[in-house]
Amino acid sequence: MTTTEKSATNTAFRRILLACTCAAIFPACTSLKNVHVEADSLIAHSSVQVDVAPTSAAVQQVSVRQYFEPGNSVRSAAGATKIRFGPGLPATRTVPAPGGHGVTVLADIPGISDAPGDADPRRKTIPASGSGVASEMQISVTASGLTVTPLK
Repeated sequence: MTTTEKSATNTAFRRILLACTCAAIFPACTSLKNVHVEADSLIAHSSVQVDVAPTSAAVQQVSVRQYFEPGNSVRSAAGATKIRFGPGLPATRTVPAPGGHGVTVLADIPGISDAPGDADPRRKTIPASGSGVASEMQISVTASGLTVTPLK
């Protein structure tokens, strides 16, 4: 083996070793790409609105009841993808995750009292990346609130 071949082999080995070391030290960090919103049969046959919005302080601070009031300025400015469930409409929708700091999913489910932030079962925040985040996340919408499940 020539000196050039040995150098190339050593360089390739070092790159593989560095990649393996980084993978061991830093767990896989997946970026959120899509949010799959699925309504259970009760919600799918009701009239329920769900918004998938870029996470912001305003979206976190407004009560869910106020957020869904007609003409609410936070909702108007949020840049959310708006989904409606109801008779004759699909029970599952997939929306691309907006870039930035993550997404906040809000659902206008009747009969649930307001609570601050994610303590309200009708609001769930998913970071753009990090522990517990998959590239595909599922939001299940039920009469008791939202549930988040990583898919991929």
